[in-house]
Amino acid sequence: MIKRFLQILIVMYFTGLCAFAASNYLNAVVLEGTDNSYNIVLRSDQRTKIKKTVQASDRITLTLKGITAADNISTLYKDTAQVNSLVVENSGNGELKIYVQAPGIDKANVVFENPDSTPIAVDVNSLFAKLLCITMLGGMIFIGVKSTRTLNSHTYEPYYKRNIKDRELELYRNFKREVATMNRNRMSTPRRCHTIREQLTQLN
Repeated sequence: MIKRFLQILIVMYFTGLCAFAASNYLNAVVLEGTDNSYNIVLRSDQRTKIKKTVQASDRITLTLKGITAADNISTLYKDTAQVNSLVVENSGNGELKIYVQAPGIDKANVVFENPDSTPIAVDVNSLFAKLLCITMLGGMIFIGVKSTRTLNSHTYEPYYKRNIKDRELELYRNFKREVATMNRNRMSTPRRCHTIREQLTQLN
């Protein structure tokens, strides 16, 4: 039962990893101003892993993994008269970086828009926490499977082998005791017969 449960967890873990490997394109980046900061809207086929790095209050870098910029990617600006620059760069190996320079951009919110879903605000810290949990879960599954195999191969089997060996030794000891008893009986029997013969001779 436990082994079956571990197998299911392994399948779920690798299925989740494969989801990030599917084709995913960033089609547009929308930068819109808000009262105190900005919303950076990423229009992509699927959500993906994202890391926000703040170099200064007016300069940030978004690093996305498992995604590629579409050939016809577009950048849109709404209420952003003070934006200095926005650059999208494919870094290779399924990684993409977005460089943004604008006053107060360090407080910007990142929002994903997918074709079949409503806009989803991304909590960067929460996303990485989930990925960390998935990695830890994978490690726990690996350790659990390894421990189960070790327990089966190094505990139960030798235990039964020791029991069988002990029983065999006990049987062998009992057999030796019985043989020794039989030998003693055979050695004492002629002496009793001889004693009886002497008594009969004395009577005659």
